[in-house]
Amino acid sequence: MSERVEEPSGGRDQRLRELVRVAMALACAAYVGVLLVAAVTLPERVPIHFAAGGEADRVVGREEALVTFAVVGAAMAVLMVGLARWMRRAPLTMVNVPHLDWWTMTPAREARLRARLETDLLGIGALTMALLVVVQVLTVRAADDPAPSLGPAAGIAVVAYVVVLLAVLVWISTRRYRPGTAS
Repeated sequence: MSERVEEPSGGRDQRLRELVRVAMALACAAYVGVLLVAAVTLPERVPIHFAAGGEADRVVGREEALVTFAVVGAAMAVLMVGLARWMRRAPLTMVNVPHLDWWTMTPAREARLRARLETDLLGIGALTMALLVVVQVLTVRAADDPAPSLGPAAGIAVVAYVVVLLAVLVWISTRRYRPGTAS
């Protein structure tokens, strides 16, 4: 039986939880969509690894590239969704959040903590899947280039990912888990 934290309709936590669930579903669907496009458009030789400058340094056959794309995407999705769901029952001694003693003082606070942890992990998962979608698109695009390279878009995507992830982590560590933010 799964634990579910019910909030009044329109609660901020509930809205954020729904938003990250939709974001994760959309990111996974986009990843699968790009994988399907890759399956019908990739040439016989596909670059799947790139040096720091963006130029291809490993080229493999089409089937290996498709399997690699599928395994990486599925592994990341399963890992992040699994970790998020695990927060429903994980020993809270394994969790490092600000003011853990306050959050575990009552069953209602603990339930809210677990729901927030699940939401936050799923949000980070959605962000990571979005980065993987961009990288997969750039890789598929580079496969048709005689001198395959990811170009500046890959660097921009990674920098954007890191900036957004850091902003989320700062918000989580300084505001999200302050005492008094749970019923």
